Amino acid sequence: MPLALRAYLRFLAPLALLSAVIFAPYLWLAWHTPVPPDGPAVHAIAKLAWLSLAYVAAAQLLLVGAATPITREPRLTQVRALTAGARQLVRAAVPCAIAICAVIAGGLALALPGLALLALFSLTATSEAPGLPAPLVESALVVRRQWRRVVPTLVAIAVVDAGIVFACQHFLIVSPAKKPITPAELAMVPRVVHLVALGFALLSPLAACLLAAIRASDTRPDVAPDPEAEPSTTSEPPEEAEPR
Repeated sequence: MPLALRAYLRFLAPLALLSAVIFAPYLWLAWHTPVPPDGPAVHAIAKLAWLSLAYVAAAQLLLVGAATPITREPRLTQVRALTAGARQLVRAAVPCAIAICAVIAGGLALALPGLALLALFSLTATSEAPGLPAPLVESALVVRRQWRRVVPTLVAIAVVDAGIVFACQHFLIVSPAKKPITPAELAMVPRVVHLVALGFALLSPLAACLLAAIRASDTRPDVAPDPEAEPSTTSEPPEEAEPR
């Protein structure tokens, strides 16, 4: 069984708790979605569901930090996995915020730089390096070495996230073009929104484990040695034994 799936199944409880904390604003808004009165209101809710994918992506990048300890030390207990994941989330909050701002800035300029920065900084939450910009630099170095695994993983995560919204919109939510729309169909819309929010909160830890497992499998040093550094010459020759 792959490391990511094994970590997700074994530590589902602490991962779900940490995911609930990160997705708390998202879940709160989902549970306060009103029953739409007509078709245009249904269309507005569906549009908001697509726009909310930006929050989901940012939350998943931060949640990678919660999955980092359990992929590095699979023998942790449930309590230690929870506390270690919480500490890593706190440590990664500021670096991830800076990474997300960089991705947004790159996306506003052109789409391609934003996507490239998203890939380079996708492992920022796994870093334990103090200060800035060390976590971002470490993530970029690892992604450059592991891009053949990171890029397909990010694409798969994006496809699954978009697929959840698409499936719920086209198969569970009533079409805004349908006339007339019955009250029972309108009352179903908030329940579907609840289902989408819960799906993201429960599946995002698996996405985080996939990225954290890539970082855990990379054991090469994060900083290359300085080629100009001279070898140490401080070693002293062995002392000669004094004649008796």
